[in-house]
Amino acid sequence: MKKTLLKFPIAIILIAIYSCSDSNKASNDAIIDEVDLVADTIIEIEEKTDNAKNEDLDAIVSLFNFAEELPFDLDTIYIADIINSTKNYEALNTEQVKYLAANLMEEGPSEFAIWDLEGFYKMDSIKSNGKYDEYMENIDLGMLQTCEIHAIWNIPYKSGNILIWRYTYATMDACPYASGTKFFMTVTDGENIGSTAVLAVEMSGGDPPSFMSESTYGKISADGKITVMFKEIFGEHDGGDAISEETKEKTYKFNILEKGEIKFIKVL
Repeated sequence: MKKTLLKFPIAIILIAIYSCSDSNKASNDAIIDEVDLVADTIIEIEEKTDNAKNEDLDAIVSLFNFAEELPFDLDTIYIADIINSTKNYEALNTEQVKYLAANLMEEGPSEFAIWDLEGFYKMDSIKSNGKYDEYMENIDLGMLQTCEIHAIWNIPYKSGNILIWRYTYATMDACPYASGTKFFMTVTDGENIGSTAVLAVEMSGGDPPSFMSESTYGKISADGKITVMFKEIFGEHDGGDAISEETKEKTYKFNILEKGEIKFIKVL
C-alpha cells in the first residue's frame, strides 16, 4: 500500500497573510518553510487504494437533504445561519468530494479551491486510518486542526440539480491562524456531474499585527446566471482598531450552460 508524508497546503494561507505587510515580508519564506518542514516529517499515513468506485449520482444527490429553489441568494445573513446551524447535515468523504469536484473551475473565487480540497483529503485519510489523535499530539503552528465537508442544499435546475456543499476548516489556535467556510456549487444535468465552483466564502486569518479576511457572496438567478461578489481586506492592527487597511473588491459573472457546465463570462 502506498504511503505519503502529510503536507498540508497551509502555505497558501500564510502567503496571503504575510504578503499584506511589508514588515513581515522578509520572514515570509522562512515561516512557510518551517511549517512545510514540520508537516513533511510529522507523521506517515497510509493512502486508501483507488480501486473503490465513486458513489453514483443518485446516491450523491440523496445526501443533500435540505431543499432550496431559484433564485438563490447566499448572502451574509444566510451564511451566518448555516455556519451556526445545528441541523444534521450529511458529512462527505474523500471519494464523494472527488466525485463532486471532478470538473472544478479555476477562475475567480475558485482559483485556490484545489488546495482546500487537498487539505481535506489528507485530513480525511488521517481520520479514517485512526491517526488523528497522533496527528494532534504533534500539531504545530499554522497546521490544519479541523477540516470537514458537508452536503447542504439540493436546488432543482432544469432536468438536474445544483448541489451546494460546505467546506469548513481551522488551523491550530495560535499565530499564524486561519479559519473559515467555503460554499461550493456543483451542477448536474440529471445524469452526469457538470462543473463545480466556489459560490461564497467567509474566512479570516493573521499573525498580529497583520490580518486578512475574505467575504464572498453569490447569487444564482432562475435562468442560471451566477454573480459572485468578492471582497478581501488586508491590514494591520494594534490590538484594537485597524491602523492600516486595504480592500479589494471584484464581481464575477458566470452562466450555467448545457450539461451542467459553468462558463466564466467576465469580471467587473
